[in-house]
Amino acid sequence: MIDNQMMSAVLDVGEAMLTSGGEVSRIEQMMTRMCKAYGAERVDAFSITSSMIVTVKLPGGEVLTQTRRIREWSIDFERLEKLNNLAEKVSKRPMTPEKIHECLEAIFGKPAYETAFTCLGAILAAGGFAVFFGGTWRDGLAASILAFLFTLIDKNVSHSRMNRIAYCFLLSFISGMIAIFSVKSGIGENLDKIMIGGIMLIIPGVALTNSVRDLLLGDVITGLLRLCESLLVAASVAAGFAVALLIGRGWLLW
Repeated sequence: MIDNQMMSAVLDVGEAMLTSGGEVSRIEQMMTRMCKAYGAERVDAFSITSSMIVTVKLPGGEVLTQTRRIREWSIDFERLEKLNNLAEKVSKRPMTPEKIHECLEAIFGKPAYETAFTCLGAILAAGGFAVFFGGTWRDGLAASILAFLFTLIDKNVSHSRMNRIAYCFLLSFISGMIAIFSVKSGIGENLDKIMIGGIMLIIPGVALTNSVRDLLLGDVITGLLRLCESLLVAASVAAGFAVALLIGRGWLLW
């Protein structure tokens, strides 16, 4: 029979799915199935990007409700697949809360991508885009250096403790100043091409796609929230690079 401890474990799985980029309709469905697998007579699950609420009615008429405030943000589809498989297993063969937490620790215990692998992907992406948009090999090298530094900074910052818009603005500003320094030092040639490579690492393309996905699935509130967040993040990225240009223009021409 489901109790508060079991509901907390179900919410842990739902929260992990949401913070890994899962769609809310799927998360609500999986939490409902898991609660019913533990004997709930009725389940009302509601989720948006920043909050989750689950209310269950037991066969004896008792009603339990738990809420969860969501503060973290990330997109990791490999981890999301593992979490989805865990939710499927729980809904078909109920586990104890301790066993669920063991499975969650196993999923989150190892980073989905090693830092070296992430750096390599960022370097190839930034350098490739810089050259693709008309830059020279020196611009590609400068963009690759920018991507390497960008990844190191991003890996060592706790996202859950920062406002996402402010964080993207600060990261864009730092990336812009690195691009300006690379041109000033003679590593790169075309500042705009180097900045394009850096922008491609920060622009919220996947988040914007997820917002459209939620809207198409009928989750209007979540879709609009994610859409507004994506547009605000994109604006903060543009503002960060713009401020870097305003501050560094005189230094660049000096």
